[in-house]
Amino acid sequence: RGVAGGSIGSDLGARAQPDGYTILLGSNGTHAIVPYLYKRLPYDPVKDFTPIGMVAITPTVLAVTPDLPARSVKELLALARTRPGQLAFGSSGVGSTSHLAGEMLGALGGVTLNHVPYKSASAAYPDGFGGRVPLIFDSVLSMTAYLKAGKLRALAVTTPRRVSTLPEVPTMAEAGLPGYAVTLWIATFGPAGMPPPITVRHVKAQQAALASPEVREQLGAQGAELSPGTPADLAAAVAADLKRMGELVRAARIEPQ
Repeated sequence: RGVAGGSIGSDLGARAQPDGYTILLGSNGTHAIVPYLYKRLPYDPVKDFTPIGMVAITPTVLAVTPDLPARSVKELLALARTRPGQLAFGSSGVGSTSHLAGEMLGALGGVTLNHVPYKSASAAYPDGFGGRVPLIFDSVLSMTAYLKAGKLRALAVTTPRRVSTLPEVPTMAEAGLPGYAVTLWIATFGPAGMPPPITVRHVKAQQAALASPEVREQLGAQGAELSPGTPADLAAAVAADLKRMGELVRAARIEPQ
């Protein structure tokens, strides 16, 4: 069940019987960002779920239009300092991962950028190509074709490590912003109170699936990078992102609806 930032499906997952037959495919959107976007979220992202394991991460790319005189993140920040609040970046909407990626760039880089939200990141491309929104944050999968065609120039990826499909593009940390990392992760959860034997069974099945060449190929074709882990790893990721995303949302002055 989509829409509302995944909160409707997450609520259904939280309310399901903890018998192992209903599993939520969630993300840091549903478990670390949405909690700050709604005043009355119907579920608790920590207490109402049993972590199973991380599935994959979807890398985000910072790209600029070719006519922008910046060929690195450092040059981009230097340019932004001469044009405070004038350089615009497009995202897939207020509170989205791409929005928060831009806010973190501004916060760590000490610059003020102009956020332009769209209904989807792809809707930002026409304005990007027209020079009205010279910065775009979007997934590797969506952006690769435009990068190859020379319509956009990649400056960095937002993940802690370089991306296999764009090995020549540095991470934000390598580009001069240590501590920068905004990653969209995808993971599975059961309802709270799922018995340990059932949880273990799901963990083993999921890890076996992620080790399958067919699954790896399918996820890779969608621009995702496998990131298998334990329930404890996932619980730690939720806790860390809840703290960090909360700080970003407050810094961006996003008012909960």
